[in-house]
Amino acid sequence: MATQSIYETLATRTTETSVPAMGKDEQGKTILVPHTIPKNLFPSDKVFENKDDLIEWADERDYLFPLLQMGLQSGLIDIRAKFKACRKEDTWSPEYGQDNINKHEWTPCKRPNQGGKVSLDKARFADCLAMIAKLTDAGMDFETIKNMTVGIYGEQVVDAIIETLS
Repeated sequence: MATQSIYETLATRTTETSVPAMGKDEQGKTILVPHTIPKNLFPSDKVFENKDDLIEWADERDYLFPLLQMGLQSGLIDIRAKFKACRKEDTWSPEYGQDNINKHEWTPCKRPNQGGKVSLDKARFADCLAMIAKLTDAGMDFETIKNMTVGIYGEQVVDAIIETLS
């Protein structure tokens, strides 16, 4: 799930985050821990995709100003990274870095091509399966897992996966 798009994260309300305190896996990578995204803090994928709906969603919750500030703060971090970036075949200079910054454009986040509804359903099923498998591996019982995931993926999908795994 770590490579899923923001649209998939907002649609499923689930993601994975690397947590150094959990240790490392067999390949030496930090372990990814699945978790949910609170509905009150983030819009749906449909709202995120529409400028007017997103502004209305943020304004209704008094999030518009802090979200703009956070976006600009993140943008400033990106600009600084662009300043120091240099292709291997080029020689970096302050002018080169400034040119990188001057080319920056603010563009909306586009939804990646999901291959239609069937592909999105498969991705959601795969996400649900991965989450339930990790939670069972962590020792969580099926009833707790079901209560935690049914609101995200739906009872039919969760029941099918739990039945397959049990």
